[in-house]
Amino acid sequence: MEPSTPYRHPLSPVERCRGGENGPVASGLLSEGRRDTPMYQLLHDDAERMTDEVVDFTRELVRTPSASLHEGEIATKVHEMMRDLAYDLTFVDEVGNVVGVVAGERPECTVLLETHMDTSEPTSRGIWSSPPLAAELVADRIVGLGAAECKASLAAQVFAGHVLARRLERLHVNVVVAAVVAEENGCSVGTRHLIERTLPRIGCQPKLCLLGKPTGLDVCFGHDGWACIDLDVTMRQAAIADCVAEIVYRELCRHCDSNGWSRAEAVMTAERPRTERLADGYRCRVRVLRRLFPGESVDDVVTWISEHVCAELGNLHPVAIDVHVHQEEQEFYTGRKATVTIVTPPWSTNLTHPVLDRVRESLLRAGLSWNPRRWEPKRLGLGTAGSVLSSAFRLPAVCFGPGRETEVGAPDESVRVCELIAAVHGVSAIVGGLNRSSDWGACDA
Repeated sequence: MEPSTPYRHPLSPVERCRGGENGPVASGLLSEGRRDTPMYQLLHDDAERMTDEVVDFTRELVRTPSASLHEGEIATKVHEMMRDLAYDLTFVDEVGNVVGVVAGERPECTVLLETHMDTSEPTSRGIWSSPPLAAELVADRIVGLGAAECKASLAAQVFAGHVLARRLERLHVNVVVAAVVAEENGCSVGTRHLIERTLPRIGCQPKLCLLGKPTGLDVCFGHDGWACIDLDVTMRQAAIADCVAEIVYRELCRHCDSNGWSRAEAVMTAERPRTERLADGYRCRVRVLRRLFPGESVDDVVTWISEHVCAELGNLHPVAIDVHVHQEEQEFYTGRKATVTIVTPPWSTNLTHPVLDRVRESLLRAGLSWNPRRWEPKRLGLGTAGSVLSSAFRLPAVCFGPGRETEVGAPDESVRVCELIAAVHGVSAIVGGLNRSSDWGACDA
């Protein structure tokens, strides 16, 4: 099928997958039981009726290049779709986040649906069977770079907002759908601007954030963090700086081996030294990516490196090594600039939080599964906005969406159509269930 051909299938995704071993019933995406209220059934039926439109939009997003900090083209398409779907308010903020609002009666009780627009570069490991931006349909899967991370989730959330506006006669909660920029590096610069500046200006106060991520439609409530740390050796002679930095690099690798940190576990990786000419000498830098475990801070890691790597080296050669968290200036596609500290703290939302009780209840009543777990990306440098939402804003967040984290950046990254449509249903069911609650004040707990 040519990439430009609209998706049309004579059967619904549930009908064509129900009997197969990979279908939503067999895999736990859908329950055989009846949905327990007319509202959930209506949300389900609407999601299925929009299958063609959702699939076409997802493929269009996959075909659109959207490297981090270069999301302008895809932002335009998301904005246009929100306007076509008659959101009450749509706009693009200063850093390029696209915001759509389905207005409810209580803007102070806002549910934020957030997915990032940017993608990583295709991995060099393995070969794609088709061009990464072709968005081909293969065996009922959409294949392409960003299909799982996170363009399927983005399409699901955009259409879930439309479903909610159509089907809920009285919307108590405010629904904000945000497609954010600069998230793929895990530092959530776009999210921070959204929460600090954009949403307050329109009077929206989120009580829960549903992050669109590839979770296999499980609800993920947290993940490990990571940090980028620089070790700088500065000396007048380049040869000596290179030699010392090479010793630092080997010492870091030795510590990885001695601690049993295999490459598969991706606890810490070190890049080979790079030398830079300065006005009064040379700086040789070794860059380290280090996983941050729950309860561990980046300061702990900087101290550990200073004590266990640099201190031992100092006994061999009297040299000062500057160990610090990496910072860089980033420029958004809108021209706005920001200085970014490359740290993603570990985070977790307490499963006893009252709002998560409602999420669980909503999914089960909608005939979907409730399988809470931690998000577990297989390589360093990946994260979610849950880190900044939890650490900086104390906002409860969970991840939910089609696809698997193991697919991220892998050759032939893909998402199943039936899972994509189940995500539209799941997102709208979660918000619909929250809309029925009369005690939103409990969400401040």
